[in-house]
Amino acid sequence: MNHDERWLVMAPTDSEGIYREVATFSSEADATEFCEQEGDGDWQVLDASEMDIE
Repeated sequence: MNHDERWLVMAPTDSEGIYREVATFSSEADATEFCEQEGDGDWQVLDASEMDIE
């Protein structure tokens, strides 16, 4: 198991094709649950484990 897992919940902005980070989680299940409870149908869950994010 990757101990550095990082899952981002992203929501669309008013600019087409541009998303903003809403929340970060250490598991896909937590991110998906948050997205389903708090988001609308356009929110996305992305695996950022391998991304170089500063």
